[in-house]
Amino acid sequence: MWANREWSVIWTRIRSWIGFIRNLLEPHVPSLHIKLFWPSSLRALSFAIVFAMLFVAGGLAGLQYGQRDVEDFEAKHFYAHVKTIVDDSPEELKHKYSYLKHLQPPQSQEALSNILQKLGQNVELLFQHFPNTACKEIVYSTRLKNDGSVEEGLSQEFNYVILAKPGENQEEFQEYRTDSKGHPISPTAMQGTSLLTEGFVSMPIHFLPKYQPQSRFLYLGHDKLKKVNAIVIAFAQVFGKAREVGAVNVGGQSALLLIQGEAWVDPKTFQILRMRTELLAPRPDVGLEQQTTDIEFGPVKFKDTAVTFWLPRQVSVLVTWNTFTFHNIHNYSHFRLFSVQTDQAIAPPSRSKN
Repeated sequence: MWANREWSVIWTRIRSWIGFIRNLLEPHVPSLHIKLFWPSSLRALSFAIVFAMLFVAGGLAGLQYGQRDVEDFEAKHFYAHVKTIVDDSPEELKHKYSYLKHLQPPQSQEALSNILQKLGQNVELLFQHFPNTACKEIVYSTRLKNDGSVEEGLSQEFNYVILAKPGENQEEFQEYRTDSKGHPISPTAMQGTSLLTEGFVSMPIHFLPKYQPQSRFLYLGHDKLKKVNAIVIAFAQVFGKAREVGAVNVGGQSALLLIQGEAWVDPKTFQILRMRTELLAPRPDVGLEQQTTDIEFGPVKFKDTAVTFWLPRQVSVLVTWNTFTFHNIHNYSHFRLFSVQTDQAIAPPSRSKN
C-alpha cells in the first residue's frame, strides 16, 4: 500500500503534465513556460535560469524575478531529512565525487570559521563596489539525447550587461543581453524544446555574512586547481532557515528550490576561483530531476578602479526536466565599464546555428 504522500507526489506530477498538454492544445498559448522565481535580494543566483520549454511554435520565455510567497506543501517531504554534501566527511566526499578525487582532507574543522570570515569580507566588497559592467558572451546551448549525444545545438553571441543596484539591497544585480544601442534583446530559440541560462555574477552571495546562517558549511581541505592549492568549502542551504530560496512553477504547481555546492578559494587572497552547485534534492513532483552549475571565476581589473573583481569567465549548466536534458556553456570576455558612452561602441551580437 502506497503512502498518501507518494500518491500526492504522483497527482502533482499528473497536474504538471495536464498543464503541459493544455498549453500544447491551446492555439493562443503555443509553448509551455516554466517560470523560476528568486527573491529580489537573490537576483540572478545559482539557479538563475531562463527556463523556456518551447514546443513547435518557438519563442523564448524569460526568467522572472521578484518576491514570491510560495505555498509548497511537499517541500518538507523532500528537504527536511535529506542527506546533504555537508553530512559526509571530506574523506567520504573524496571517494564519492570524481571532481574531488585529488582532495586533501583537513585534520579538523578549526579553520572553517576564519575562512568563512575572510571569504565573507571579500564577497561583501564585490557587492558594495561592483560597477555597471558590459562584456562579450558566447553561449552554446544544447539539448541532449538519452545517450548524452547532442540532439540539437545553438551557438549565440551577445553583449551582456550587469547593472549594480544601489541602496539597501546592494547584492542585487540586473543582468541582461542587449543590442549595440543598449536595448535588451531576446535570444533565439532552437527548433524544439530549448533552455537558456543566465545570471551567475551573484553566485558567491551564499558566503555573505548576512546569509551564512541560512546554510551549513564544511571545510573539505585543499584541492589543486590549475596552479593553486585551493581551499575547498562545501555548503548546503538549511530547510526552515533558508529564506532566500528559489521556486519553480509548472502547470500551476509551485515548488521551492534549495541548493548545495562547493567553492574553491585562493588561500592567499580568499577570492573564489570556482563554484559548483546542485539541487539540495530533486523535485520529481514537478519534473525537475537535476540542475548543476559549474562556474570558473577570473580576475577583472577596470581602468581607474582600485578593486580587482573576480567574475565568471566560463560557466557550465546541466538541467534535466522530465524527459529533457539541457547543457549550456557560457564564455565571458572583454569586460568593460558600462555607460551610455561605452554602450555606443559595443558591437551588435551575432547568432549562428549548428
